[in-house]
Amino acid sequence: MYSSHSHRNPLCPTIAYDVCVFGAGPAGIAAAMRLAAKGLSAVLLERPMQRKPWGGESFTGAIRTPLQALGCWEQFERAGHRCVYERQSAWGSEPHVESSIFRMDGPTWHVDREKFDEDLRSAALARDIPLISCRGLNGITRESDSWHLALDEEISLQCRPTPRKRR
Repeated sequence: MYSSHSHRNPLCPTIAYDVCVFGAGPAGIAAAMRLAAKGLSAVLLERPMQRKPWGGESFTGAIRTPLQALGCWEQFERAGHRCVYERQSAWGSEPHVESSIFRMDGPTWHVDREKFDEDLRSAALARDIPLISCRGLNGITRESDSWHLALDEEISLQCRPTPRKRR
């Protein structure tokens, strides 16, 4: 729910951040971690988690580079994901087999996605990036030098505009 007028609760203190990242999946967490590494205060906003059965997922070896950039590669290796050198799939046709033995980016990983997501959340929290669970955005307003976000009834955030560098 979006509203252009303010729904801030006057009894709720406003917390200020440089950046609010909507979505605490891998991309949102990576963005918040990179911003924090650049010295910006970031907050992650997510909807309440709904557990879904997840059969697993495969990542190519290319996952190593972004996880190293985030400082999360060693945790990924220790997390118990399976390193494999062949991937088989069948989507309504004959099985397709793909070897990763000769791939420049390394082997394929069979990943416990729930564990992977939880490890990324833990890495963000360890870097003092708050994770706020909210049902929705009730209002957003621009007031002189900042944006005010009203989340649910009891959460109010302030985000300072970050100047963009010209190229």
